[in-house]
Amino acid sequence: MTCKYRDCSALAIVIINSNEIVSDSYYENKGFALIFGNQVQEYILGKDITSIGNNVFSGCSGMTSINIPSGVTSIGDGAFKNCKIRTLLAKGIKPPSVKTSAFSDMMCHHTILYVPAGSWDAYAFDSNWYVFNNIREVAIKEEQVSERQTYMLMNTANFSYSVYDPVNDGVGVIKSFNGVNEDNPNHCWQLLKAAGKHYMYNVGARKFLVKANNEIGLALSNMPEAINFQDGDDGIILGGDSSKRWALVRNESTFANQQIITGIDLVNGSTTTDNGSVYNLSGQRIVSLQKGVNIINGRKVLVK
Repeated sequence: MTCKYRDCSALAIVIINSNEIVSDSYYENKGFALIFGNQVQEYILGKDITSIGNNVFSGCSGMTSINIPSGVTSIGDGAFKNCKIRTLLAKGIKPPSVKTSAFSDMMCHHTILYVPAGSWDAYAFDSNWYVFNNIREVAIKEEQVSERQTYMLMNTANFSYSVYDPVNDGVGVIKSFNGVNEDNPNHCWQLLKAAGKHYMYNVGARKFLVKANNEIGLALSNMPEAINFQDGDDGIILGGDSSKRWALVRNESTFANQQIITGIDLVNGSTTTDNGSVYNLSGQRIVSLQKGVNIINGRKVLVK
């Protein structure tokens, strides 16, 4: 087979839309590394792909992350051999069948495996997927998001995280999960619903995520602002920006989950006063929201 893309070491992104990625359909049955070069950082797999063949991505050392579409049912021998993947998002509720040698031991030790909410047991107790040391549940569809749970907000395109930046009083970006602190309320988000509308709330800032310049993730506001919230192919679309997809990574910290806010009248009032003052039931001013009933703008806010 002759491939005009062989050794294209400067190629940055490869998009694959065929139904099956079968290794012997490519150059000398040795996968994409010999075709496109081993420096390609991003391979985008189409949603119609159902099978990843033997050795397909073997040697693609430039690959640091990959999304496995929900339709993939099997992954062959050596499919990701010698890859330096740090983040892997498997979108299927049911784990694909995997050959034992599809992933290297080193990759399983270092890679964070993200799986759909409610699927942790399915992957953790699978005879092949259990080898991943770090398995995290994510909500990539609205039906998987709980209002009684806090999350980290992850961009599924580059696995970066959006957090509250108190220095600049706005939304900041952390490039990897290693920089996120689940015990830091500034890194925690909650989905709230009222009157059929959706709101994204940052626990630490006690502010709402709002659109700025027709984009999402650029502004926070004391005042609630309904935000578009819909399912996309690669995650949740926030604010109507269809070029971006988001996953809500379940927060496993007990501390962060104690910050959950319920019973907020999003339609008629804010969760904070203009000067950020919060009071307890005795009328004493407190520094931040506490577990139990708080008084904000004359309204009772329950924190569980």
